Amino acid sequence: MHTEEEPSQAPVEKIPPRVFVPFPQAMFAQNGCSSCHGDSGEGRGSQNGLPDSILMPNFQDVRSFRHGSDKASIIRSIQYGIPGTYMKSYSHLRRTEIEALAEQIIRLRKTNPSF
Repeated sequence: MHTEEEPSQAPVEKIPPRVFVPFPQAMFAQNGCSSCHGDSGEGRGSQNGLPDSILMPNFQDVRSFRHGSDKASIIRSIQYGIPGTYMKSYSHLRRTEIEALAEQIIRLRKTNPSF
C-alpha cells in the first residue's frame, strides 16, 4: 500500500500590527525630507552627501529659515523650491500634501532652542 506524504508547509509569517502615522509625518517620510533635513529636522540628514560645512535649514530653529518661517512661506518654499539651493520644487504634490509637510516642519520646532 502506497501512502503519500503530505507536502511540508512553509512556516506562516505573522503580519505585523498596523501602525498609525499622522499624515504630516508620513508625508515628511515619504517625500524624503529627512534625507536632507534629518528625522527630527536638525539639518543633518543621512543622505544629503554634503560637506559638514554646508548645513540644510534646521527646522528646529526658526533663525535658520532664509525665506520665512510662517506656514505660508514654508508652503511657497515646498511648492516652488528655492532657486540656487538644494531645495527642489515639490509642485507635483497636492495642496493638502504640501500643507501637511508645512505643518510637520512647524511641529519640529523647539520652543526654546539652545543654540
